[in-house]
Amino acid sequence: MSYARNRPEQLFLGFAAIYLILATVETAALGAPGLANALTFSGKLTGASLVLVSAVALAGAVAAGYLLTARRNPRPHQATVRRQRGLLLVCLASITVLVANLMILVAQFAVGDPTPALAVWMAFIVASAAVIAVAVARLDTRIPLPRKVAVGALVTGVLAVANFTYSQLYLPSKQEASIIATPVFGTPTKDADQGGVTVPFSVDFTVKGQGVIVLAATYDVSARLASLAGKPRSQEQLTQDVQQGLEPSATTNVAGMEPVEAGWLISPGSGYKAGEELKIDRFIRLPSPLRYDSVELDLYVDFVRADRAILPTGVNSCSDDLSRCTWEVQQASELYQRIRQPVTIDLTRDYQPQEGQFGWPEVTYNPDREAENRYGGRFAVLHTRLALTNLG
Repeated sequence: MSYARNRPEQLFLGFAAIYLILATVETAALGAPGLANALTFSGKLTGASLVLVSAVALAGAVAAGYLLTARRNPRPHQATVRRQRGLLLVCLASITVLVANLMILVAQFAVGDPTPALAVWMAFIVASAAVIAVAVARLDTRIPLPRKVAVGALVTGVLAVANFTYSQLYLPSKQEASIIATPVFGTPTKDADQGGVTVPFSVDFTVKGQGVIVLAATYDVSARLASLAGKPRSQEQLTQDVQQGLEPSATTNVAGMEPVEAGWLISPGSGYKAGEELKIDRFIRLPSPLRYDSVELDLYVDFVRADRAILPTGVNSCSDDLSRCTWEVQQASELYQRIRQPVTIDLTRDYQPQEGQFGWPEVTYNPDREAENRYGGRFAVLHTRLALTNLG
């Protein structure tokens, strides 16, 4: 005769065994990849916790199966003790699964999206609560320790959910990532054949806070067409300069800006660690005699945090001319992969020299722009100018 002496208890133990086996699969499927591949220590810690939950759930499933199939001990007292221990293990395993799925549910609502997986967490929460209620009711009231252990485990689980929310969701949201970029012009020099002027420039990059994946780091150089005015320019002419976006000058006629050169500073999809520094040297060439009195450098930088997303490395996701790139975002851990909708990032760059400037890259997050804030995407446009003096 088995420990499950009546059909209701047999049904309960059978349900508990199946539910805990499914919970073992669920938590192991989320935890093992996270433990192996998560981008952050907290993500790996979450993965390790879920693997531990799967081990506890498996132990509970074994205990339920044992009570369901094992023959009763002929000694009543020993039989009662083993039954209570088995029920307690089932209860503790169910509490562990309940806490784990509450954590996942918190993550879903806090930083996730409405996904079909939400029904899975809810189903395990409901099943866990039902098994806990029945198991506690079946624990012998004459043996107070099991009930105290169950209550203590439940309280500990609530505290674990609170700690998870703080450490996994709140703290990472407060950590910043940034790229400091400093563009500097060098000293212009005439070519040896006097056929042109070479203007060097450099850009220093420093990654701060967290590692980043650069989506776009481009530059464009424009030159100002200007000449000395024959007489001081009028207030009306100065006002027109302001309206046209030109710097007003009483002594200089400014015809406008001409695009000179544009290009990439960093290949799209390149990754850099926090604290890493990079210096890039470039130059432009202008025809001589010069028609310009100054050149201006605009720098555009766009990136995502490397601790929140995985993107294909290099330019494999881009067209041959780098005018368009598309990345499918892989989440920082398996848990986030399940609680967030698929996200793609599109980069387009359209050159428009006929409009007097080169087009800056345009980065679009799909399905919505909110994803930029989630993955820490930031952009910066920096500007510097160099006067071309003593060069003919």
